[in-house]
Amino acid sequence: MYRLVGTEEIMRMQLKRLLEALDSPRIGIQIVPMSAGVTTGVLGGFAIAQLSGHLDTVYIQTAIRGHVSNRPEDVKAIHDRYDKLRAEAQPQLASIELIREAEKRWV
Repeated sequence: MYRLVGTEEIMRMQLKRLLEALDSPRIGIQIVPMSAGVTTGVLGGFAIAQLSGHLDTVYIQTAIRGHVSNRPEDVKAIHDRYDKLRAEAQPQLASIELIREAEKRWV
């Protein structure tokens, strides 16, 4: 939010898009504060797919490739990482306010 990536207009548009995404009941945003230092989230991106009646499946992004797995040990590791990130993150209302404040910075 505070490190310029692209232009100021791009930053403003990205932050605006995050706020618009919150119109969906399926999307929530929580920001991990910089004061948390290095967190488990910087180890690479991931996604958890959950379908009723099926085992969870995870997508794990590394520096060189992505990997899909439903191995129980991989799924547990990603769920644990997700839980740690959520514990370090600001509540959604505070995160929304941080986004709004950052959006003003790029005017």
